[in-house]
Amino acid sequence: MGFCHTNELGVLVRFIHHVGAKGLVSLLQTNIFGRAFTVTIAFIPPPDHWPDRYRQRARQRLSQWAGDSEVRTFSDQGAIQRELAEANPQKIVFWSGFDISILPKTEARLYRVDPSGVIAPHDQILSEEDHPNLRNTTFGRLGGARDSEFKFFPYGLMGVHSGRGELDELGFRIHGNFNDLVEREAHQRVIAVYGGSTAFSTHCFDDETFASRLETILNQKAVETNNGHEYRVLNFGQVGAVTLHNIICWTLYGIHLKPEVVICHSGWNDLCLGLGCDPVLLAEYHISYLYQFEEWAKILHGTHEGSANPGRPLKILNAPEDVVEAWLSRIKQFADLVSGMGSQCFLGLQPAACSKSEMHPNEKAIIERGANNPDLRLAFEKMPALLDMASLRLEESDIDPNRRIDFHDSFRAYDGTCELFADRVHCWPEGDEIIARGYAELIWRS
Repeated sequence: MGFCHTNELGVLVRFIHHVGAKGLVSLLQTNIFGRAFTVTIAFIPPPDHWPDRYRQRARQRLSQWAGDSEVRTFSDQGAIQRELAEANPQKIVFWSGFDISILPKTEARLYRVDPSGVIAPHDQILSEEDHPNLRNTTFGRLGGARDSEFKFFPYGLMGVHSGRGELDELGFRIHGNFNDLVEREAHQRVIAVYGGSTAFSTHCFDDETFASRLETILNQKAVETNNGHEYRVLNFGQVGAVTLHNIICWTLYGIHLKPEVVICHSGWNDLCLGLGCDPVLLAEYHISYLYQFEEWAKILHGTHEGSANPGRPLKILNAPEDVVEAWLSRIKQFADLVSGMGSQCFLGLQPAACSKSEMHPNEKAIIERGANNPDLRLAFEKMPALLDMASLRLEESDIDPNRRIDFHDSFRAYDGTCELFADRVHCWPEGDEIIARGYAELIWRS
């Protein structure tokens, strides 16, 4: 389309002056069918039987997600079909479990909000607005637009798990381009966090993750003590990542950053997934991996049938001693690599709901309902004993006590009166807060 001619521009200016600002907005909000959008976002809130925490988080995230857009709440009872048809919203957000068959025929984009407050496309297909950075790379584009799954990446994996806050083009919960910190001011300190979904903090919003809280806590301490430092914490956590994947990420993205501090927050993925890895690779070479990789190998070699992100029971193939040894070997290797580049490395054994002296009733309930991938049930049953073994081996290891922290052990101080976990292993913000303060104390002492 070319530029307007002078007379066309004059007509346009006179038209805008005639209809006024409100009239122009109304025209711009009219969709391609000629019907005006009377509301931008329609929200069907969770039912009363949802716990208060879940309903509050749904509204909290909706407020962040909607920004300046108009939001109107609709009841899921009675005349909802007629009311939504009249409102003709651009987007409809409803709670997980809502019966969408009662919605009117609509061109609106549909989203669901889950109990942790994650708002994601109902059809799991991400739009440009949902994840603006997804298609920035070749492998982001080749991986398709489906949400909440792993994408093939030539070095490790790339997860796409939206709905909690901003993701960069590599799937990390990092705002902006972290390469901008390569050349930083003398007072700036970079802390790089590595780990799996518990470092990614799947049940926390951006300002609630332990990485974000760690940054806030350290900067507050810097002001209180007047040490002149400014801390920036980068979250390189990826859902499903084992320590070997973290080592790859360190090599790809961490070395040239030269962070002052590196945190490796690990345990669950290495131990749980390690139980079902190839016995030769695990015992002889300390190689653990996501079980999806075996399905991907079948695809590459033409022997696969079904989904590239399958659900299948994980078979127990390895002895607990071999699994723990492989994990311990890898975290020590990671620490050696980081220390060799001049950065301080802190190793953390992550906690789980079973780490507590007693679980909260809600923690027990969600585990009893089979949350967290029933395909891993057999492995989950062995995790309390594996974490105990890992905790003991960490204590007996030659790793400097000032460079390690055992959250599995320290979380025994918490009982059934406090709700820290959203499922077997992922923390609510209260749990991430404890982890952030643990790392902050360790770093501050060093």
